[in-house]
Parts: sequence; structure tokens; C-alpha cells
Amino acid sequence: MFNPEYYIGTIDYYRQLFNRLPYVTLGSHSSKQIIRAKINDGNRYREVFEGSKNWDKYYEIVRQRELYAAEIARLEKEFNEIYKVTYRRLLPLYRIEGRVRHKYDKDFWDNIPDEQNTYEKNNNYYFDGIQFGSRAEVLIATVLKKLGLKYRYDVRIRANRNKYFVDFVVYLPQFGCCFLIEFFGRLNDKEYLDDVLTKTNDYYKEKIFPGQDIIFLGGDMNNMPSEDVIAEQIMAMVNSIAMQHVVRKQAA
Repeated sequence: MFNPEYYIGTIDYYRQLFNRLPYVTLGSHSSKQIIRAKINDGNRYREVFEGSKNWDKYYEIVRQRELYAAEIARLEKEFNEIYKVTYRRLLPLYRIEGRVRHKYDKDFWDNIPDEQNTYEKNNNYYFDGIQFGSRAEVLIATVLKKLGLKYRYDVRIRANRNKYFVDFVVYLPQFGCCFLIEFFGRLNDKEYLDDVLTKTNDYYKEKIFPGQDIIFLGGDMNNMPSEDVIAEQIMAMVNSIAMQHVVRKQAA
């Protein structure tokens, strides 16, 4: 379960996106759709009729406002159901911090290279438009999608001057940061385990730490973490990041 800090930070993020959009309303006039857009001075409106030059531009703003409003309503409803108190009642107890620095930030996400690992992937492991390398990776992707988290698969990174491919990069736009997920699936294979130890050692030297920047999941040829275990670890990481950005105020 996501903590209150996650919901407060996420709702605030969507509210900011919503408020940055021009104020527009969709209506009708003489059986044709019309969009009324508020002019900068706030007292006048521009009318844009369906089929006119600027219709597509303003209709996209209408659609975006509706999407953000729906997401805010969904998050508030989910919060109220989980915590048995309204979001607005709990909100004054928290403050949203300024920018918190993370090793993997928005710039990292925006500049992820297209290069992918060249190892052979199994055609049986296909999900969300992506061909994965193992059943466990499909399960991790399934959990991420259920949780509504943005991710990229098989991403090249550098650690201790060496090039590696990390299984998942998860992006939290509301907090302007990413975290990594690695699944090591053949830990009963000594040669594979030696490679894992080298890789994780380089991660530590690069100051990529579990619980802060990366989640390590492990298994062997016959065992892998359950969906519940994967979800629990991912939510714990998200909640930890959220608490860095949304802080409960001290009692007076």
C-alpha cells in the first residue's frame, strides 16, 4: 500500500500540471462544438469552433485537463478509501519539500539511450509490447503496470567505469527521480553468481545502494519471488522516496 506522502505528492503534481493549462471549456453553439478559452487578462474568452484552424490545439488542452482532473479524483478517492479520512483533511499535516537531489533524476530518464542488451530473449516472455528475458521479468513488469508506475526495460548504465544493463528503470515524475530494479535469476549457478558479485560490487562503488537507488530481487532456476513480494519491495521503495519529498509537520 502506498503511504499518505505518496498520494499527497502525486496529487500535488497533477494539480500543478492541471493549473498550468489554459482555462478552457467545451460546449456547443448552433449544433456545433465550441471551445471557450480564457484570455490572459482573465476577463475575456476566445471562441474556437469545431473545424477551425486552432480547434485541434485547444481540443487537446480540453482532453488533457479532463485526464488530469480524472487522475486527481481517482487518487483522492483511493486515498479516502485506504485511510478512512479525506485527503483534504490530512493535507494540512504535511509540507512538500523543495527539490530533493537523487542520483537518477529526470534528466537521466529523459536521456536514456536506445541501446539494449544483445543477449537472446525468449519469445514466450512478451508483455506490454516488450520482449523480456525471463518469466520473473514479466512478473516484475506486470506489478509495475498494476501499480501505475512508468518504467523502461533493459537500460544501459555506467558503474565504476564499466557498462552494464539494468533490468528496469522506474520513473516517478511527481518526485523527479528514478530507481533501478535488478533481478538475478540463476543464483545457484557459480559462474553467474560470480558475475553478479562483480556487478553489485561496482554498483556499491558507484554509490548505487539498495533501498535508496536500487532493488535487488533474486531466485534460481526453480524459484523466484512471488507477485506479493515484488509489489511489497517496490512500494517500500516508492514510499521511502515519497517521504523525502513530503514531510509530516512537527506537532506544535
